[in-house]
This record gives sequence, structure tokens and C-alpha cells, in this order.
Amino acid sequence: MFESWRGPLLIGAVELVEIPEDYLTLSESGKRNTIYRQSFRNILRGMMVTETPVGLRLEHINGGTQVFFLTWGHDQEHLRTRMNTLSSTINAHLPKFKSIIHSQFSGHNVNINLSGVSASLTGEPLITEDNNLGIPQIDPMDAIGEVIQSIDNIIFQVFITPSKSSKRKVKSLEREYEHSIARSHTVVSSPELFSSDSQKSTTKVSARSAREAERLNRQIQRMSSQYLGKVSVIATHWHQDKKYAESQAKRVISVLMSGITPADKEVDMKIKINKGQKDFERALAGQPVGDHTILTPEEATTYFTLPQCNLGLKVSRREEFATGSADIAEMQGPHLVSQETPMQKLIREHQERKLGTSSPAKPEKKREGLWRFPLEELIFLGYTLRNGEPQKTQPQGLVRRILASHVGIYGNTGSGKTTTSVSLVAQAYRNQVIPTIITPGNVGDWRVLKDLFPELRIFTAGNPDIAPLRYNMWDVPPGVPVGKYIDRLTDVHTAALPNDGVISMHFDDIFNTMYENCGWGRMGNVRGRSIVLADLYQAFQQVAMNHISYGEEMSRDFYGALDARLRSMFRNEILVDMLNTHRGLSILELLAHPTIIETRDLSPEDRALLTGALTAGISEYLIANPKKQVSHLLVLEEAHHLLKQASGPSGYAEPTSKQKAIDNIVEMLRIQRGNGLGLVLIDQLPGSMIPEAVKLPGTVIIHTLTDLGERQLVGRQALCTDAQIKHIGGMGIGEAVIRIQTRNVPANIQVLPLAELVNIPLPGRDWNDPQVRDSMAEVFEAHPELRESHPLSDELKDLLKGIRQPVRPVTKSAPVSPRAVYVSNPSETDISEIVRSPMFAEEYLDRVRSANQGNALPVARMLTVVASKFCPLEGNLIPFTERLLLHAAGVLQEPKETAILSDILVAIRSESV
Repeated sequence: MFESWRGPLLIGAVELVEIPEDYLTLSESGKRNTIYRQSFRNILRGMMVTETPVGLRLEHINGGTQVFFLTWGHDQEHLRTRMNTLSSTINAHLPKFKSIIHSQFSGHNVNINLSGVSASLTGEPLITEDNNLGIPQIDPMDAIGEVIQSIDNIIFQVFITPSKSSKRKVKSLEREYEHSIARSHTVVSSPELFSSDSQKSTTKVSARSAREAERLNRQIQRMSSQYLGKVSVIATHWHQDKKYAESQAKRVISVLMSGITPADKEVDMKIKINKGQKDFERALAGQPVGDHTILTPEEATTYFTLPQCNLGLKVSRREEFATGSADIAEMQGPHLVSQETPMQKLIREHQERKLGTSSPAKPEKKREGLWRFPLEELIFLGYTLRNGEPQKTQPQGLVRRILASHVGIYGNTGSGKTTTSVSLVAQAYRNQVIPTIITPGNVGDWRVLKDLFPELRIFTAGNPDIAPLRYNMWDVPPGVPVGKYIDRLTDVHTAALPNDGVISMHFDDIFNTMYENCGWGRMGNVRGRSIVLADLYQAFQQVAMNHISYGEEMSRDFYGALDARLRSMFRNEILVDMLNTHRGLSILELLAHPTIIETRDLSPEDRALLTGALTAGISEYLIANPKKQVSHLLVLEEAHHLLKQASGPSGYAEPTSKQKAIDNIVEMLRIQRGNGLGLVLIDQLPGSMIPEAVKLPGTVIIHTLTDLGERQLVGRQALCTDAQIKHIGGMGIGEAVIRIQTRNVPANIQVLPLAELVNIPLPGRDWNDPQVRDSMAEVFEAHPELRESHPLSDELKDLLKGIRQPVRPVTKSAPVSPRAVYVSNPSETDISEIVRSPMFAEEYLDRVRSANQGNALPVARMLTVVASKFCPLEGNLIPFTERLLLHAAGVLQEPKETAILSDILVAIRSESV
């Protein structure tokens, strides 16, 4: 009945490859999401309105399930029009489903030794309302989804061809209905008993005629519908045994039939078996086959819906996002006025070049032929996703100015964040923004930039055999105040190395002494000579001998702590090779060239130290020498190594001192906006960074994050809704949620990798270490100072091998003078027992609150009284009280501020004078 003299049917298909999670999710009452049922009804109605035939095909072959929407036509133009209608209708009503278009669908071929049998279902299903009784029910199509999972080589198809009823047909049915009504009620008159003049009327009801009238009434209502369809429902199975194939095809249709109530209780649904070879071949090809029933869209939706069960398709958490393109004019400011916006120009030129229809243009100066997209101002990120499909007319990106607000790129390993970062950095350099990339890994991903930009420099920090990095972190960049730079280095060491608050204070003292010894001065920003590690050790000895005044035992403890930290640096041959240089790589030289600094061969502490020192040098230089527009880009991969949450059980003040130092670094980066530096923070664990660092970027690019806490942290920063935050956990590789600083809502995009943005093919091989060494040889030859490094002197090495605490000289008079100290024996009073006493702890913590508010005397008096009762010798009261305070602060974690601790120490000494 579907054969036509116009030629063979051409089939097109839209394949569903991804379904949203909420399609399968049960509500709290245990019911399926019924919203989608209306969506399928709307799809069907839309196809009928446009008189476009449509089919639904579920096939389970070789252990895999595929789902297709089908349409057909007799020529390519006809099919193309119908495919456009089908795909647009599906996209409109199933926005969270991802699909693939097959302009030509050939179906499935089977071995000639296999026999195929089809079973079809005809009849009028009763439209049932949603079950409100709380009784579990399985939708007929859900049952189909379940049963085909247990059968291999099975195809279930529904074909719907739009049809219209004629007025003549409706009138004919109406006449039959009237006759049936008349037959159903017959009035019989007879004389009344005992009265010849009276008549009695009796109405006789024909149940059969009444049921016939009900059936005709349903037919009239159906045929009076504006939209109708010829619906064929068929299951096809093939096997070596034809009887087995018949039984399996019939099994599927029987399962469907068992879940359907017939509209006419006297006429059940009918199953018909078709064993014809031609019909089997047509069913395999997706061509309409089988007997049909004329139904309304509401009735046909009984079959035309996707089972809400696990079919083996990919499940995603896909939510709605803004789909508007990035407006470059908006991002660049109101000065950019044109009838055709830059974004429209980009789209038009790209499409014209693809079609080869671009019109002749005036000769213009061509900056470079490297890039595929001509609009240089745009840093292209990717295309907006809709239904999981990139929309080629809706590109997303940002411009150079936006980099000043900083960029955060987050995502799990393998989610695509490095690919995004490499593409962004390459395009930023295209816009005259020179990048400095500090990466602890993925060196192959970043080295690909060398193929595009031969001038790119690569330094391998910690591996002097390839392209050694030599950097004098003590050298103050030009224009930077000396005192400010010293303070910043103290922050860097505190943030990167394990220090407690008091140790940090002494490092500050050591650094200031070191700079003073080398001729540098805070007052007047006096510049001195180059500083090397020997100067640091000399300053340490000087501070240890003259500035540490806690009593002999505590002084020895602090000396040992400082010595251990410095000795770990001096005995680290990699750090000595990298840092002990008079010149090395300067900040000016670093900022003059695109540079990658690889830190994979450094320990986490050394990596954080180097990253912090470079960040401080670059940032402070540009604060002192600002640029009008973004000219430099600092990229910190795995940024949590530097900007991590401060924590540590080893010292009472460590969290506070580290936190303060990291806060200072974040504040330094925050004020970079407007100084010419853009910052890119890349991390797979944004929750490990301090919250202030996560809030730093104005533009956020989020790849897949499976951890809920991580998603919520960065999702809120991107202004995502709860549903969109959930979506972030189920995205594909290269998919991202972005919010550009100038936009109020996030967008969902598919990132375009660098290889698709350039006209030249990128090599498939990675840059290996020998290639990097060879490429950097010319740089080192032209700049020999970049290789300069000096080993430690033999004298310093000898001191480090057997170092002893120097004899302390007599300290000069000071407001608080050191006293002689008595070193207690183990048999004497144990301070820890005092501190752990509940009464002591309660009183101590209560009085520390006053110290936090500026009054240190109450806690100082309390400690002095306690110490006077337990101190073995009266002359040792102050040192004993100091030890009691420091032990209490370590155990009870109060006070947290180093400045408060210093105030209490001063109060103790003034109270005892």
C-alpha cells in the first residue's frame, strides 16, 4: 500500500545518541517524568501539520541499541525538506537530547542465510489518563524498551503517514450513528388492560445497537479531528530458524498489546504475521510496511514515544543555557560602531569561505595567514551548544580587554581544560599579549605552541641538562620599591615553605638584614649589588646571633628551626643551581618573549617557591610600570600549588601566617587589573585554593567537575543555577560552561581546539627534550647570562656539613632585654601538664580574648602568676613564662595572630620588671 509509481523511497534519519538524565529519573512518588510525553505528542502534531511522514525505530542488533526518527521522500529535494522539518521539530521539543543527522539512511543488511519475520499490530488504543491511584503501572513503550534488550536482532518501528478525513466520510458515519441510535431505542405502543381507549408506550433498548452507536461516535470524533495519521506498528526479527524468528517478533508485539486497552471493548487489538521477503527487506531499510490504523496524534503517541528505561544510550545532565553569541562590540566598548557587528562579520566571512562565495574585496594589509578565522580581535573559544550540537552561527569568545579581569579555567583531568588554555594563550599572543606559562606537567600540550611560534622560549626548571632556568629571585625589578619587594618575598617564602608565625617574622628579619648587608636600602629605594645564597646564610647567622632573644633554650629551638629550613635549601643542588646566580633570567627579559617555564622536575615546595617568586616579580614590576592595555599574560597551571588553603597541625600560628601571606599574594594579583597583566588560573581542584583566589577571575571557563563541592564553588562564580551546576558534572570532553565578564548569564559551549583554528596542520609528534635543548641553544648562545650559575663556596659547604650554634654575644640595651636562662631537667615541672589542665585552658582562652581586642595585660598577669608557682628558680621566671605562653599558644591554638603573640611577650616582660 505504500508503493508508489514515483520511484523508490529515500529514507533520512535523526539518530538519538544522548538522552537527559531527568528523562529516566523517577519522581518522589515513583512516577516517570510525564512532561516528555507531551513533547512527543507535539513532535507528532508538528509533523502532521506540515504533512511530513515520520517514523520511530528502535533496534537492538549485536548487543547494542540505537534509536532513530525517520522520514522519507521520493527525491532528494523532497527528502531534504522533510529532514529539515524533522530535525528542527525534534530540537524544538527535545532540547536536552543530543542527535546526529543521517541524510541518507540505508538501514541494516543481514546474511542471506537468515530468515526474517514481521509482526504488526492494528486497532484503536484507548487514551488513558495518568494513573493517580498510586498503583505501579508500566507504560506500553517502556515494556517494549525492556523486552528488546533481551532479544538480539530485533527492530521495532512505528510509521505514521499524515492523513485527512473527508467530509463525505464524516457525514456517512453520522448517518450510521443516527440509524444506530434509532435502532437502540424502539418505542412499542399497546392498549392498556381493561381500557380500550388508552394506549401504553414501552421503550425497548437494543444493547447491541447502543454499543454500535458508541463505536460510531468515537469514529466520528476521530475522523472529525483536523490531524490524522495512518499508523503502522511492526516488530521484525531474523534468525536461521524462521519459526523462532516468528515467535520473537510476535513476542514483542504481544508485550506491547498486553499494556494497551482497546478503545472498543468488543474489538480487541489484532496481531498479523508477515513472512514475505520483500516486506522484510523494506522493514530492514526503514521503509513503511505493515497494515495501518487511522489514529489521532493523542492516540498515536501511545506508540510514538521513547521508552523511559535504560536502553544503553549515553545519559547526560544537560540544562538550558544562554545561546546568544558573544558581542565583541559590547566587550570592547561603545566606541565600536558598525552596521555589521564584528561577530556578524566573522560568521559571514567564515560561511562564505566554506561555500566559496565571498565577493571580491579591496586589497588590505594581511597580518598573517596562520589563522583560519579572519577576525583577529576575537579570542575564539568555541560554539554554543544546543541539544548537544555546536551551533556554527553562534560562536563564543572574548577580546583582549577582558583578559584584564583574569580568567579561571577548571576541570577534571582529561576534561579538556589544557586544550582550552593552549588555544586561549595562542590567540592572546596573536593579539600582542605576551604569555608567561608556568606549568608543572602536560609539557607536551604546551610545547605545541613552539610549532606556531618559533620565538617561544622553553625553560626546564630543575633539569639543567635540557634548558636550564637560572633566576635570581632577590633581584628587585626596575621601578619596584625595595621595601615592598622584600615584603613580597617574605610572603612568598611563608606561603610556599612550612613556617610558623614566629619563624616567618625571623625570615623577614633575615631578608631585611641580607639586603642591608648588600647595599640595598628601603629609604630612598637604594639599589645595591647582586645577592647570592651566601649572603642569605650570612644574614641568617647575623640574625641568629643578635636578634633572637627568647632565652637560651627557646633561642636554640628557633635557631634549629631556621637552620633546618635554610639548610634544606642550600643542600638542594637543584635550587642552588637555579637560584645562585648574579644575573640569570631577569623579569624584563622574561616579559619580552613568550615563555614556558616547566616545573615538573621540582618538588611541590620548590615549585611553589619558584612560582611565587616569578609571580611576585612580574606583578610588582607591572604595578610599578603599568601598561595602558593588557600586554602580558601570566598562566599558572595547577594554581593551588601557590594559592592553596593554608592548614597544618605542626605549628599554632602556621595557618594564620600562611593565610595572611597567600592573601597578600592574591591582593597583589587583584590590583593588577588595569596595569597590563592578565592572569589565567588553571586547576582541577579549585576547592583546594583559597576562596579569594577562586573569586579573582572575572571570566570563568568550567569543564567537567564530578565533585559536588567543586562544582558549587566555581558554578556560583559563573552565576549558574542549581540545575546548571548539576549539568557541569556530566559534560563531555571539550564541553564547557563559560561566563564572560561582560555577560550576566553563563553559556554552554563546545571548545574548538587549536588545530581547528589554524590553517596549517599541527605535527602529530610532541616536542621531546632533545628538540627543546637544540631549539634553546641559540638563545643561550646569544644570552650567556641566562646560563650563569655558581656553586656554593667550599667554606659554606663545610659549615653546612657540621654546623654548630655560634656563641651568643652580649646583646645591646633594648626596651626588653634578654635574661639568663635556666635549662630545666626532665625531672622538673612539665609545662605541657600545666597547659593541658582544664582550669588553665579555660582561664587562658578567656583572657586571650582581651588580648585579641588590644589588652594583653590580663593574660600576661595570669601567665606570670602561674609561672611563679611552678618555676624552679626565681631568677628564671620570665623565660619560664615565655615558654609557658608559646607552649599554650601551640596547644590551644590561640592567639592566632603573630602580632598579638608579640604583644603578650612584651606585656610579660613589662609586668615582671
